[in-house]
Amino acid sequence: MQQNTCPFDVSGHPALTVPCGKVNGLPIGAMLVGRHFDEETLIRAAQALEQAGDWRAR
Repeated sequence: MQQNTCPFDVSGHPALTVPCGKVNGLPIGAMLVGRHFDEETLIRAAQALEQAGDWRAR
């Protein structure tokens, strides 16, 4: 899925995907993008999303 990540590779923004639920039994993810050189905030946001509940049950 290079079309999803290429803009952030080029711009240099930190980005990551966190599993957040299922559609038709398949996992889906939420893509989070941070500000330049602010990986710490991005990782904290991802952790908060993960701790919000069990994505397998959504």
